[in-house]
Amino acid sequence: MAVFQSKDDRARSSIRPDEPDNRRTLEAADMPRERLCRCGPEALKDHELVAILLGTGYRGTSVIEVARSIVASHPKEELMTMPLHTLAALKGIGRAKACVFVAAFELTRRGLSKGIGVLPVISRPLDVVPALADIGQVPFSVEMHRLV
Repeated sequence: MAVFQSKDDRARSSIRPDEPDNRRTLEAADMPRERLCRCGPEALKDHELVAILLGTGYRGTSVIEVARSIVASHPKEELMTMPLHTLAALKGIGRAKACVFVAAFELTRRGLSKGIGVLPVISRPLDVVPALADIGQVPFSVEMHRLV
């Protein structure tokens, strides 16, 4: 008598406990994209953000493993300044994914050049005025008391 397994059953049976980074061993809620939705981008590690940009790994290597390898060998500052052809040459990236990285880094540079994401420096009381101007009119009163 033949035993038939569904695709899900075959996938479960191929999970190896000695491969903790294997995509199939991660709970769905622990995947980077799901964590981003649930916790926000600030909660993710650098390799998880890279994994989201990558989307997939390559045969025998999960996207998490590829992302960890890239982040371990290339600091984020280096990745942000790499030309397209250099990014495309990294194992697991290729030309299409390199375009995604370059586009994401360029959007980041443009936002930063416009002051988006840059917190104001407040070192004296007058530095607060421009910050309050963005909020709009805030009602408050000041009472002056004269000491005799």
